[in-house]
Amino acid sequence: MNQQPTMENNQNASSPLSTASILHSNYAIYQNQAQFEQSMNHYLSQDSTGRVQFEDSLIQLGIMPLSRTPLYDHETWLGLENIASLLNRDNLIQIGDSIIKIDKVNNVAYVLTPAAEAYLPSLKNNELVEGHIYLHETLEKPIFEEYEDEEGFGKKRGVCRDATANQFDRLSYSWNGASNANVWTPPIGTNGVKWRIRYQAAGIYFSILTRAVAVARVLNGGIVEMGFQSWNEDAYNLHWIQRCRNSANPIRSGRRLIYSGFEQMTKEYESLRALTRYRFIFWASHDDQGTARTAFHYPMEISSGF
Repeated sequence: MNQQPTMENNQNASSPLSTASILHSNYAIYQNQAQFEQSMNHYLSQDSTGRVQFEDSLIQLGIMPLSRTPLYDHETWLGLENIASLLNRDNLIQIGDSIIKIDKVNNVAYVLTPAAEAYLPSLKNNELVEGHIYLHETLEKPIFEEYEDEEGFGKKRGVCRDATANQFDRLSYSWNGASNANVWTPPIGTNGVKWRIRYQAAGIYFSILTRAVAVARVLNGGIVEMGFQSWNEDAYNLHWIQRCRNSANPIRSGRRLIYSGFEQMTKEYESLRALTRYRFIFWASHDDQGTARTAFHYPMEISSGF
C-alpha cells in the first residue's frame, strides 16, 4: 500500500486524513473510527464554501469525491450529500482496517477486512470473498457495532443489540380546516403544507431531512403549490433516540414560515450514529390575506418505536 501525502497541510488538524493509491483508485483512509468522526465533524462545521474547498483538497490528492462525478444521483443521496463528498468515485472509504463500499441503490455495503489490495477489484465488482469481503445486509444497521458511549467511538463495551429504525421517505400534509389528523382529501379551497420527511442511512452516516411547501386543493380536486400571496406557519417537534446510547431523549422544535411557491428543505438530524426511534410531529396555521391567522390543532405524526 503506497501512502500519499496527508491533507494535514490543507485542512484543520482536527480532521486528519491520508490517502492510498491501489490500482489507480484513490480513496480516503482514516486510521480509526475516532479519526473518521473527528474529520466528519470538522467537515460538517464548514459552510458551503468550506465544503467545496474540502472537496477540492481531496481532488488535489487524487481522490475524486463521488459527489463530483456523473455517477452521483442527487435523489438517491438526498440527505446523505455530506458522506457522498467523502466517498470516492467507486463509493469507497477506508476506516481502520476495513475498506467499505456503500451501495446505496441496493441498501447494502461490501466490507473488505482486513484491507488488502489483492481483493480490491472484487470489492469494486460487489463480489463476496470468503474470509475477506462480506456483505453488510442493510445500511440501516451501523457497520461498526462497537458500543458508542457519550464521548464518541472507539470505547468498546460489547456488541450493541439495540434495534434500528427503518428508513422512510413519505409525503404528508397538514391542512387548514381538517376534521382529523388523517385527512388526505380535504375540501376544495383548503390550504395547507405538503411535507416530505426522509430518514436516510448509509451504514456510517445517518440523517433526517424535511422539505415543506405551501399547497392548495383546487376546483378539480388536485393539489397544487399555491400561486397567490399567502403563507403557512408550521410548527414541528422531532424526538429521537440514538442507537446504543444512554443519553436523554433529545427534542428539536421549531417554526417555519412557508410562503407560496417556495420549498424549504432542512436537515433536522445528521450523525454517524443511527437512530433506534424517532417521532416527527407537525401542525400548521394559515393566513390568506396576511392579516388574521386561523390556527388549527390536528397534528400529523410519523414515528417509529414511540
